[in-house]
Order: sequence, then structure tokens, then C-alpha cells
Amino acid sequence: IVPEKLPYNDESSKIKLKDVGTVLKIPMVWVNAIVVLTCYSVYIGSTYLTPYMTSVLGVTASVAAAIAIVRTYVLQFVAAPIGGTIADKTGSIPRVIAACFVLILIALGVFVILPESPDVLVVAVIMMIVFSAGIFAMRGIYFAPIDACGVPKQLVGTAVGVISAIGFFPDVYMNVIAGGLMDAYPGSAGYRYVFLIMLA
Repeated sequence: IVPEKLPYNDESSKIKLKDVGTVLKIPMVWVNAIVVLTCYSVYIGSTYLTPYMTSVLGVTASVAAAIAIVRTYVLQFVAAPIGGTIADKTGSIPRVIAACFVLILIALGVFVILPESPDVLVVAVIMMIVFSAGIFAMRGIYFAPIDACGVPKQLVGTAVGVISAIGFFPDVYMNVIAGGLMDAYPGSAGYRYVFLIMLA
């Protein structure tokens, strides 16, 4: 019933360190990895928007929770396919990624200079929508450029693994850095420094 030789037992299907080295020598793989890393860094940083709104802007916990649901789920559901559709229509994934970065930078820049006042809540919510839309639109397409990276077809899986290992590395340090800043600079100053780190 079971074949003597399964496809995955073939020597050619095994992951080799040589293949990882080959992928790492492709410059565009590093570019793609940096795109994923920067986008994922600000995605992790976006989780600080909810406590920012409650502790700095004076939003109630229930309103902040509702805003967080919109940011995390609604915008993710809407923005990712829209980003992919725009990329298909324009025929230029790099341009869409660049546009997403611009949206993210604008929103973060506004957060950095916003005063500590409930009066700016509407501006903060609008910027949060712009910020999150940019993140999720980019997350929907940031692996797509791998087709243009010059990776041999038999090494695409290895390339995705390498890009993921580099791109998702912010899981290791981003919350540590943000937490340290929040402890060292309580209140709005700590959040401002977190936003500046995200801008960097």
C-alpha cells in the first residue's frame, strides 16, 4: 500500500546548508527580508497604540478595546486584499510597498508630535487607521517580490524560510526595547520614544 520510495525521501528534496548559502548570496533576498523586518517591527509596535490612547489621550478602556478590534481585525481583513489588488492593477509591487511605507511614516510622524490631550483623539484615530492600513496592505504582499529576486525555483522555499527568519526577528527584541523605554520614560514620553524607534 505504501510506496517504497516516497517523494520526500528523495535526496534532491532535502534542505541543504549549501542552498541556504546560495540564497543568502542573492542581494534581493536581503532587500525582501529588510522589507519584512521593518514592516513586522512596526506591526509589533502598533500594539502600543491601545495603551497609548488610554493612558495618554484619556480614552476609556471599552472605547480603546473597540478601536483595537477595528485596527487588528477589520483593517487587516480589508487592507490586505486591497493592497494585493492595487499591486495587481498597477503591476508594481515595489511601488505599492513604498506607498505603504509612506503612509506608515506619515502616521508615525503625527503620533510623535501629537500633544498629550483628549482633543486630538479624532486625529489619533485617523492616523491609526492610516498606519494600520499601510501595515496590513504591505503584509499582504511583502513576500510577493520573491518572484523578482532571481531565486531559482527549486530554492524558493528556502528563500522564504531565510526571509522569514530575518523578517520576523523583531519578535525577539521589539517588545524588550519598547518595554525598556516605557519603564525609563513613563507617560507620553515613553510612547513618543517607541514611535521614534518605529520611525527608525
